[in-house]
Amino acid sequence: MGRGRSASRVQLFIGWIVLVAVVLAAGGYYAERALTSRGGNASNASTAARDLSASSSSELAVANKIGDLGLIEVQMGREAIAQINQMHGHNVGLRAGYIASYGGGGHNTSVWVARMDNPADAKSLIDQMTDMIRPNKPYFTDLRQVEKEGKTVFSVNSGGQKHYYYQVSNSVVWLSVDGPDPDGVLQNALAVLK
Repeated sequence: MGRGRSASRVQLFIGWIVLVAVVLAAGGYYAERALTSRGGNASNASTAARDLSASSSSELAVANKIGDLGLIEVQMGREAIAQINQMHGHNVGLRAGYIASYGGGGHNTSVWVARMDNPADAKSLIDQMTDMIRPNKPYFTDLRQVEKEGKTVFSVNSGGQKHYYYQVSNSVVWLSVDGPDPDGVLQNALAVLK
């Protein structure tokens, strides 16, 4: 099989992950390429994060850092909500959302945050995601559930990355980590993505 065909299958594989796994499932490979292709930089991302955190209560604050990882790019507001809904294939009822890329220390991390109307809707979205992943889909392996920092955290492997998702009040967080210490990145994310 040629490299082009293999790359095409990888892209299809990554696209499918994004489509079925949620908002949050897009993963570093696809999301990072989509976000950085817009020509953003860390300075613009920091400014956008400050602007977002100062905006209306329906918006979400974006962390400038997750541990040692710096914010590279952020997509927010209507554009992020539209992309998140598109990945699900339907409107999932988001009130606000953002997609952010972080990097440093050998890690590339993408974060997808979706704010729902209430905690029950966020829990329902988590349950839907888990139900889609659980049947041992070929693109997800090793679904696990653990308690960390008082939160139920789910993890899966896909596309050479570790993916985590969890609920914070009326929000759902999906974290895709490419690097040598994904559990360390998760620990730092739990401390700042509240």
